Amino acid sequence: MIDLKTKFRIIDYHQRGMSIRAIHRETGFHRETIRKYVKAYEEARQALESSDTPDEQRVITERMMEAPRYDTRSRKPRKLTEAIRRRVDEYLAENAMKRKNGMRKQQLTAKDIHEELMAAGADISYKQIQRYVQGKKEEERHREVFIKRRHEPGETMEYDFGDVTLEIAGIPGVHRLAVSTLPATDTTVGHVYKRADMASFLESHNRFFASIGGIPRTMVYDNMKNVVKRFVGRNERELTEDITKLSLYYGFSVRLTESGLAP
Repeated sequence: MIDLKTKFRIIDYHQRGMSIRAIHRETGFHRETIRKYVKAYEEARQALESSDTPDEQRVITERMMEAPRYDTRSRKPRKLTEAIRRRVDEYLAENAMKRKNGMRKQQLTAKDIHEELMAAGADISYKQIQRYVQGKKEEERHREVFIKRRHEPGETMEYDFGDVTLEIAGIPGVHRLAVSTLPATDTTVGHVYKRADMASFLESHNRFFASIGGIPRTMVYDNMKNVVKRFVGRNERELTEDITKLSLYYGFSVRLTESGLAP
C-alpha cells in the first residue's frame, strides 16, 4: 500500500514536471492511483492559495501532510473473480518484465497490488490477494527445472547487454548495462554505458578481462547484433567481423546460446 513517503515521492515527481505515465514507469503504481494523489495535491494547493485565514491554511496543510488512509470497514471480502485474477496476472507479468530489465525495486508487492485493485474499485481482501500471489509463485517454481552444469575455472564467461533504470543527478533514465559472469565462481561484473554500440561492446570486454586478470577459453553470447551478423537457415548464425577479430586477438572461442536461434 502507498505510505506517506511514497505519496510525497509521487508529488515530488509531479512538481518536477513528470507526466503520469513517467511517474508510473518510475514507481510501478497504477496510473489511476497516481492521478488520484496528484489531483488531491493540486486541489489542496489551489485551496491553500485562495485561503485568507491562518486556521484554514493550517487545516489544509495538515490534510496535505496526512498519510494515505483506507476505509475498509464497510467492505465484505469476496472470492476472486476471473477479472481480478486476470488483473493480478497482468501485474505479475509486469513484475517479471521489470526483473528482466534490472528494475527489481520497482516491482509491486502483494500489498501494492491489493492497493491498486482497491483504487480501481475492486472489493476484495488483502489476504485473498496475498494467497493468490503466493500460489502463482509456487506454480512458477514447480514449472522451472534446472540441470546444474559443472564449470571449470577459466572455462567460460557469459556476456550480455541489457537495460537498467538509474537515477543520475536526480534524473531517472534508461541506460545500457554490459554484464559478464564467470559461472565457475558465480562472479558477475557490470559496466554502465549510454548506448550498446560496438565501441561500448569492445571496451567492456577489455575492462572485464582486466578485472579478472585473464582471458576465458570460451565466451558465451546470446543473439545480439554485435555478435550475430545474420541467420543462415534455422540453426546456423554468421558471426560479425568485429567479434571474429576480437576472438582472434584475445584467443577465445565463441559459443552462441540456443535461445538465440531464429524462430
